[in-house]
Amino acid sequence: MRQRADFGDAGREWGGAGPFARSIRWHRGTVPRTSDIDKEDLTVQYYLNTHFPTPLRETPMPTSLDIPFAIVFPILIVAVEVLYFNKRLKARIAAEVPNARRSAYRYVVIGEWGITAAALLLWARAHRPWDTLGLVPPQDWRLVPGILITALIVAVTIRQFRAVRRLGVERRTALRARLGAVEFFMPHTPAEHRWWLPLSLTAGFCEELLYRGFLTWLVASYVGLPAAIGVVVVAFGLGHASQGRSGVIKTGLVGLVMSIIVVLTGWLVPAMIVHALLDIGAGQLGFAIYYDRPAPA
Repeated sequence: MRQRADFGDAGREWGGAGPFARSIRWHRGTVPRTSDIDKEDLTVQYYLNTHFPTPLRETPMPTSLDIPFAIVFPILIVAVEVLYFNKRLKARIAAEVPNARRSAYRYVVIGEWGITAAALLLWARAHRPWDTLGLVPPQDWRLVPGILITALIVAVTIRQFRAVRRLGVERRTALRARLGAVEFFMPHTPAEHRWWLPLSLTAGFCEELLYRGFLTWLVASYVGLPAAIGVVVVAFGLGHASQGRSGVIKTGLVGLVMSIIVVLTGWLVPAMIVHALLDIGAGQLGFAIYYDRPAPA
């Protein structure tokens, strides 16, 4: 402990910030010669800098650009849901406009990647660590539940695919009524089904980064993590307003589950994979139900 205390004092003399400083300010490429600094001190400092848990680091605060971005992008997504998907897209589908759904899928992919790119640029511009955003895997026990949760969802998705293939005509007809609120967005043709995969991967990566990553971090910086999760759950649910009230509630609950996964695993990637697989499975089910296959000759 004596060596660690002496090293912290020396760190402050060099212009550092004590034993938890992220770096040592070298002067002219040489280590200051002082009786309290030796090779063992440097080893201790390196270990503290690279192995201490993230909560001991200074939490980066949002900048003046982060706040308006975090306000605008959820409002923009809700506006697109209400004005485009809930009105225009449904009207275009009812009018049997060719490629209406495929066009909507393309708009979602382009739009979400554009918003995500803006979030990543803001993050990089502020020189914030990527593990704070949740893009770096944890180096402790939380890595294990992340792997287990992902493996479980992969297994469930594979089982669902097999079950969907065995659906009979009566079962498909019964399921149509249950998926009525999202029928307008589900793939109905092979061409739409092919677009569903990039759409699902986009939603998995972009929405998790934006909501469970960027927005949760920003709100938690001011009101704490539990309240931030609540705010993000509401924002995420409203971001699917075109699915109606029940769809908003269900999607909000899914968002809550994703937030819990992120908290348990310490990073976004398991939630991204789970999100994408859930969407892929929903599209597979929708395609199986709504695609009118030509009758055999």
